[in-house]
Amino acid sequence: MFSIDEKTGRLTSLGQEHTEKVPRSFNVDPTGKFLVAAGLGANKLTVFRIDLSTGKLKPLKTYDVGKGPTWVQIIKQG
Repeated sequence: MFSIDEKTGRLTSLGQEHTEKVPRSFNVDPTGKFLVAAGLGANKLTVFRIDLSTGKLKPLKTYDVGKGPTWVQIIKQG
């Protein structure tokens, strides 16, 4: 996880967040509030909430998705 200085573009590390085994793909929803990550080695998908003030991630829910998830696509409905 990183924060970005809006004036300089400089990255600052915020630490790391545990993910599923062999993280393969991730995507951020259009609102910027959620990150979804696929764990290729765990056959799971984890949804994280992004703290908009700090940029840190908080795990919300993990889903079993079947063998070898390799792509995360977020679509807007309605």
